[in-house]
Amino acid sequence: MNRRRKGVVVALVATLALASAACGSSGSPGAAATGAPVRGGDLTVLVSEGGFARWPTLDPVAAGVANHEYRNAIFGQLFTQGPNNAVEPVLATGYTFAPDQLSVTIALREGVSFSDGTPFNAAAVKANLDRSLDPKNACRCVQLFAPVTAVETDGDHKVVMKFSEPFPLVIASFLNEAPNWVPSPAALTSMGADAFGQKPVGAGPFKVVSNVANQELVLQRNETYFDKAAPFLDKLTFKTIGSDQTAYAALQSGSADVLEGITTVPLLTQAKQQFNLAPVASVSVWQLQYNTLKAPLNDQRAREALSYATDADTINKVLFGGLNQSAQTPTAPGGLFYQPTIDGFRGFDLAKAKELVQQLGGLEVEIMLGGAQEEMQVAEAIKTMWGAAGITVKAIKQEPLQTRNDNFASNNWTLDFAWVGNYDPALGLSIDRYFGSKGLNSGVKDPALDGALEQARQGKDTAARTAAYQDVFKIINDKAYNKILFTRQTFNVAAKSVQGIDQGVPWVAWEKVSQSS
Repeated sequence: MNRRRKGVVVALVATLALASAACGSSGSPGAAATGAPVRGGDLTVLVSEGGFARWPTLDPVAAGVANHEYRNAIFGQLFTQGPNNAVEPVLATGYTFAPDQLSVTIALREGVSFSDGTPFNAAAVKANLDRSLDPKNACRCVQLFAPVTAVETDGDHKVVMKFSEPFPLVIASFLNEAPNWVPSPAALTSMGADAFGQKPVGAGPFKVVSNVANQELVLQRNETYFDKAAPFLDKLTFKTIGSDQTAYAALQSGSADVLEGITTVPLLTQAKQQFNLAPVASVSVWQLQYNTLKAPLNDQRAREALSYATDADTINKVLFGGLNQSAQTPTAPGGLFYQPTIDGFRGFDLAKAKELVQQLGGLEVEIMLGGAQEEMQVAEAIKTMWGAAGITVKAIKQEPLQTRNDNFASNNWTLDFAWVGNYDPALGLSIDRYFGSKGLNSGVKDPALDGALEQARQGKDTAARTAAYQDVFKIINDKAYNKILFTRQTFNVAAKSVQGIDQGVPWVAWEKVSQSS
């Protein structure tokens, strides 16, 4: 390490009062249980407050509230993300686009029933699509499925979705959204939406035994699940936990079997020696997003100075024990179109940062971010680093989501620290949202970038979309529209008797998890 970089590390550690010994140790994750999965047993899973652990309702239309793993377990999925980032059918068996690309026919698995015994069929899937896409129900999925003009049935086991324009993203759009989770129409009608949201009925591998909203969800095996080999577990309990430390203590005491979404480095270091440690396939990256529409970051030299002054590798090592993967584009290994490096990426170079700041006659900025403690720690680290380059951080503003959205809408922000990414970069927290001229969180108006983003969305095959996203990444990098730090990595920690946690996908398919004898 050169003397200049060493000085930054020392200042960073002193500022945050972190001991380097707690931030990373050698050693591979604990060995997973081996042998054939055993049928039976029960697991208690603790989910931290930051891991979508709050669920006022489990109704699929209230998308974005409950952890999607809960809904996958109860309702099953039409489609899921399998290994190698492939979309795989589950309750569906496949799909076919019309030659003009203005409709898609989804074929459904036959002989499936909901856990209340009523049939899972095309009428049920259509009813769920109609309900989900009705604007009065305020499902966030409405925007994702905007090209859909009609939903029809073709017999008992086919659903036809019609579009106003070619919609190649339609199948990927199902993932983790309300249309993917089909409720029993009979149960929804008889119970009413409010009661149904507390004890829903689906066709998934588990059914609800009890639900204390936001606190504890108890599930048991659905004996009518179409896959007779699954699930392995008799019972599955999810509980909300306040902190990683409290969750880890429960795992050590044996009162819990699995911890989801752990990020605390000393605990992860310790867990390697005692438990199974499974990285969750990351679909997002941390980034500094620049507002190019107002001073001072309308000057590319200012944006470049911030990027050169940011030592992402040191932040990763000191704050996260090096557990995150380095990244240079707004994609991650758990999603499509991942590109780990890009030509011309601006790595840490303090001399270049100082030179640019001098050219500008100084540089002052404000950092906007969310409420997570780890975000504040990273922001404080960045403030220290930027100070070494002569950059002044006037304020670090930790804002609630609505305030941040209002600031984006009114252009009342300088730079935002957040994470970007999704299974498909055109969906959800998409690249379009952060860099398109009409993006809700965008500080960029660039016609060339808009054109590349449109090609990436509408490309009719993987090769065309890959080429378009390479153009998107090049424009973002060349014009210094952001600074990518590293992947947003989380881990699941499990007792060594638990099998099937590490599945190579961004979430756990609980029907595949078992306990060894």
